[in-house]
Amino acid sequence: MTFDRSMVDQLRQTPLPQLVSIAGNVLNSRWNALLSQEHGVSTAGMNVLMALSRGPGTHTEIARRCWVHVSTLTGIVDTLARDRLVERQRDTADRRKVLLVLTPQGRKITERVGSMLRSASALAPTPANPEHEAIIRDFLIDTILLGEQEAAHGSTAGADSAE
Repeated sequence: MTFDRSMVDQLRQTPLPQLVSIAGNVLNSRWNALLSQEHGVSTAGMNVLMALSRGPGTHTEIARRCWVHVSTLTGIVDTLARDRLVERQRDTADRRKVLLVLTPQGRKITERVGSMLRSASALAPTPANPEHEAIIRDFLIDTILLGEQEAAHGSTAGADSAE
C-alpha cells in the first residue's frame, strides 16, 4: 500500500489518543498475523504464554499479569491447554489452588518469540531510537496505569456523566 501525502497529513492532525488507538490496531493486526502464521497462537494466547514465562500462577495472578479480567482468561487458557502449551496443575502446597504452568512446547514458543522481540522488532517499520523508545514506553505505561486506576474507581477521563 502506498501512502499519499494527504494520508500522512491527516494522521499528523489526528488527536493523540486516537493516533495511539490506530497504531495499536495496526500493530495488533501485524502481531496477530505473525503469531498465528509462525507460532499457531493468538495475540491473547501469546500474552498469557509470556506472562507464564515469568513463572506459574493462579488464574487470578495470570489475569493481573496480562491486564485482563479473570473471566476473559478462561477461554484463552482453554485454547492453550487444548494445544498443549499450558497445563493446569494442583498447587502441591494448597490442593484447592489450580496453577497455570507452561509446557515444554509453550516454553519453546515463548523463547522464540521473546528472542525475536529482543532482537529487532518485526512489527516496527524502523529500529526505534533508544531515546524515543524510552519516551514512548513511559507514555504507554502511564496510559495503561491511568486506565487501570480509572477502572478501579469506575470512571473514565472525559466521559460524559449525563445521558
